[in-house]
Amino acid sequence: MLLFVDQFEELFTLVADNDDRQLFLRCLEGVADDASSPLRIMLAARLDFLDRLSETRAFSEEITRALVLLPAMGRRELEEALIGPLDLVNHQWEDQALIDTILDALESARNPLPLLQFTAAKLWDVRDSERKVLTRSSYERLGGIAGALITHADAVLASLTARERTLVRPVLRALVTEERTRAIVSMEEMHALAEDGDTIDYLLHRLAQARLILIDSGLGQGTTVELIHESLIDRWPTLQQWLAEDQDNAEFLTRLRAAAQQWDKQGRSDDLLWRGQSAADAALWLDKIQARPHAGEATSGTRLGARDRAYIDAVIRLFERSRRRRRRLIAAMMAALVVVTVTVSMLAIRAQREASRAERQAAIAAEQTVRAEVESMQARNASRIASARQMSADSTTVLALLREVEAPHIPPSWAELMHATLQRRIAQVVLLHPEASWSANFSPDGGRIATASMDKTVRVWNADGAGEPMILSGHSQGVLSVSFSATGRQLASASYDRTARVWNADGSGRPIVLSGHRSYVMTAAFSPDGSRIVTASWDRTARIWNADGRGEPQILRGHRAPVWSGNPAGDGGFDRSGTRVLTCSDDNTMRVWDVGDIDNPLMFHFAPIEEATSCVFAPDGLRIGSASHAGHTAWVWTDLEPPTDPNSHRLWSVTNYCLSVETRMAILGVSEESARANRQRCLERVEAARNSKAVLR
Repeated sequence: MLLFVDQFEELFTLVADNDDRQLFLRCLEGVADDASSPLRIMLAARLDFLDRLSETRAFSEEITRALVLLPAMGRRELEEALIGPLDLVNHQWEDQALIDTILDALESARNPLPLLQFTAAKLWDVRDSERKVLTRSSYERLGGIAGALITHADAVLASLTARERTLVRPVLRALVTEERTRAIVSMEEMHALAEDGDTIDYLLHRLAQARLILIDSGLGQGTTVELIHESLIDRWPTLQQWLAEDQDNAEFLTRLRAAAQQWDKQGRSDDLLWRGQSAADAALWLDKIQARPHAGEATSGTRLGARDRAYIDAVIRLFERSRRRRRRLIAAMMAALVVVTVTVSMLAIRAQREASRAERQAAIAAEQTVRAEVESMQARNASRIASARQMSADSTTVLALLREVEAPHIPPSWAELMHATLQRRIAQVVLLHPEASWSANFSPDGGRIATASMDKTVRVWNADGAGEPMILSGHSQGVLSVSFSATGRQLASASYDRTARVWNADGSGRPIVLSGHRSYVMTAAFSPDGSRIVTASWDRTARIWNADGRGEPQILRGHRAPVWSGNPAGDGGFDRSGTRVLTCSDDNTMRVWDVGDIDNPLMFHFAPIEEATSCVFAPDGLRIGSASHAGHTAWVWTDLEPPTDPNSHRLWSVTNYCLSVETRMAILGVSEESARANRQRCLERVEAARNSKAVLR
């Protein structure tokens, strides 16, 4: 008989009373103490809770003798964890690409299983029950892996007790660096955040149980704590708000903690305490914090650990002692002056003293005001510089941030960043969709731009960005391609919803829906005269439609993989005559179809690794350009018509090689005389073809 105790770590995260825990452990020891008994006990616990098992020595020794460490799950096991449970209940994922998207998002996570669990559970809640499918659109509405984690984090925060909520803010703040990245913090530093180390311990293990933080025992190198995923910093509004509120104090706290750590390591010597202006600044800062409403609550981003508080208290005590000594010295000097001066002098000195005090107070007040303004300006500028560094890939946004830096306190790195940014391309106009944009196309007159987006819309903008765009809605899934007709009066769009649509470019009327494809429609393009539209799809076909939607389309079959025609901007599907259509595919081929005879396309083959994802006719119709994402190459094809006559000029000008006399005799079995004569004729024809080609040039 096997007794299996799963999630054994909950004994330490959910049971606060140590006596209750010890009683439970003794019960387990009592059941398992007889080796001849048929009863066996198996415990399962997370690795980051392994150190808690050592709290009871006898129990720890029993566990150690039979300890088995399971390796972390790899990509293949994680994929099985996604697919297997759905197979048991006759459900499935929408496609393999969605599974790959989820697994790719988990690549950077040290412990991906809980993030996968959150996401899969949320997707199950919003599954398509009718089709028994977990869909990409549901995944995107959740916000992906990060969205599922943020929703879970808010739920965990709401479930904490009032005391735990008081401590959770400084705990999470300590796990974020000033550069807004994950910090790895020792357990000793975490304990310093509160006087009650057991309470911090309990809270940390509760957050670890909820999969918001990771506790690493370190295999003898000391226990450390870190956030489970960077998205908690980038995407969780609650933590972002806390970090923003702490921004003004970040620089001071960094200096304070570094000084306190050094002071503590050196035996808390007075020689390492701040003096002079640094000590005065510390006193002013503490007065400012204590003057705030609810200053003592842990919801403030400035809560100090015991070591840091002890340091600043020692600094202020030393500062006060120095100030008292200076005052006593001044008082002694004034007393000596009183002895040797007359009563009138005493009155004058007193008046002067009062005036000096008033001036000092005014100067201090003015200095505090100026310092506060400067610090506020410097904090704003530092925030702009930090944000610009984080967004260095987007030079347009970086420029927008850097040009708002406030003078005269310009950070030293501003000039370098601005110089580097101006060397890169800056967008003159930025057109924003709520979600990713997949295609953009100018109108023939260049006055408008049409864009296609995963937000399920097509938008038509003024090319200079002025005014609001016209929004064309109707697709039920993301739009992949949009193109203008040659007159600029119509638009054609292609979508994940397996349809193409023809719109009036001025937004009037209802769109014409072209339906019939069995999978995503990747591109849609007009013929030069605007009467027809060619669409290409993942269903391995392309179709030629009447642009008014009437009649049945011509179906171009033959490709063995997803098909593109032209490019996502709708260029190059038809040649300039409108009589030929160009398609390319992941099956390593490209085909030119005669609209009047679609059964015999001209086929071009790529290298085995090439998968063409874009192909266009040249304006003259005599060449084809193609691009491949797999081989990272672009090709230009000529000679679009196959030769039918051995006397073709092209065959005799392409090479100067003519078979030798010996080769002709060996493989053709002719006489030497005949071989020499035939070789001479070959050389003459090659020379004539080359001379003709030179003249044409």
